[in-house]
Amino acid sequence: EADNLFGFDDHDDDSVGDVQFDDGASNTGIMPFDHGPGSPDARDTSNIDAIEFEALCRAHIKAFAKGAEKYATETNLTKRVGDWQSRLAPILEEEEERPEFNIHSYGERVIEIMEEEIESSDNSKDPKKANVVSFSKITRGCKTYEICRLF
Repeated sequence: EADNLFGFDDHDDDSVGDVQFDDGASNTGIMPFDHGPGSPDARDTSNIDAIEFEALCRAHIKAFAKGAEKYATETNLTKRVGDWQSRLAPILEEEEERPEFNIHSYGERVIEIMEEEIESSDNSKDPKKANVVSFSKITRGCKTYEICRLF
């Protein structure tokens, strides 16, 4: 079955056991090349492999922790931005419905109100107050957003 996987039989026996090579390696695992005692390359590789594996694991865990921290920060920021947008959207929609600011029409309005207040007030007793109109009288009856337009 497996021999005929690609549509042909390779005519191998496929029941080959362990093969031993002249330098001590086999087909089940490669043994380190022995440079002889006292050689700079003569060392115990089992401990080195464990240290390298541990360092690799630590590096992966550290990278994962950084990614998780970044994700948590971005998630928190995304939540805050979403909250801010949900609070701001109705305010902006309301602003869009308000009449457009026209400095000339608001200026005329302020002058008209001041003239009416001066004519109707009885400030003839105090000449210093004869032409004085308080801002609260000018803004009386105005909507909140219009007050800053009149200032």
